[in-house]
Amino acid sequence: MRISIRQRLTAWYAAALLLGLGIFALGMWVALQERLIAGVDARLAQRMQGLETALGPEAEIKDRAQLQQELGEFIRETPDGSLVQLRDSAGTVLSASPGQPIPLQHGAHQSCTEVIGGRPFRIYATRLPTAGAVFDAQVAMPLDEILGVMRDFRHLLLLMIPGVLLVACAGGYWLSSRALRPVDEITTVARSISLQNLSQRISVPQTGDELQRMAQAWNDVLGRLDVAVERIRQFTSDASHELRTPLALIRATAELALRRERDTEGYQTSLRQIENEAEHMTALTESLLTLARADAGSLRQVADVDR
Repeated sequence: MRISIRQRLTAWYAAALLLGLGIFALGMWVALQERLIAGVDARLAQRMQGLETALGPEAEIKDRAQLQQELGEFIRETPDGSLVQLRDSAGTVLSASPGQPIPLQHGAHQSCTEVIGGRPFRIYATRLPTAGAVFDAQVAMPLDEILGVMRDFRHLLLLMIPGVLLVACAGGYWLSSRALRPVDEITTVARSISLQNLSQRISVPQTGDELQRMAQAWNDVLGRLDVAVERIRQFTSDASHELRTPLALIRATAELALRRERDTEGYQTSLRQIENEAEHMTALTESLLTLARADAGSLRQVADVDR
């Protein structure tokens, strides 16, 4: 099945646009996800600062019950769904939010994503040194809201990309049709030109682009063809004139010889005149045949045959 230039241009345009939209959607997806995760990390860092403030510099001189009471008040003030967990240097949990425990993360200022109780959480872990003790603190926030935003964004992309691609393909086909319309006009004019109207020329659009150069090239070809055809016509006319003269002489000589009885010498004279004109016609015909073969590009073949 043949595909037109308009369809090929539209297909290439659609493929390039789809690739561009895919790269754009992937970049937007990654940027949005990183931005949302960075926002969660910033809120976790603020809560960690709040936990450090609630812990206080005198944490090592407080008894366990008092420390757990103060941390419990801080945990109750955290938003629903957030988790807080504090361990001492021995790894004992001093205070934690109700529910699933947070996996222990070693190291300072470390963020990661873990699944806790079947739900994804963003965890921020650090060590809080006091005057005489070091505590491992962890705060976590669910990523349900972020996952919901990313899901809605994915659905939006899946709905918009085909629509944008469809509209772009329709626009690309219209633009290609408009861009190729001068080509159709040039083709129509070129098809209407024959041997009878080789003087006709294609209108050249003053656009300075490929269409202008193509129209000029067509006019140049038509000009050369017009000159060549005119030469052929002139050559045919000259050849006809050259052949007409010996034919007329041959006919006149034969008619005069047949009008009345002549002696042998008279007939021989008439036949010699006919022979001379026939040789002249033969030479002229061979010259015409040689020129025709040379125009057809077979001059070398003729030379090989003559050898």
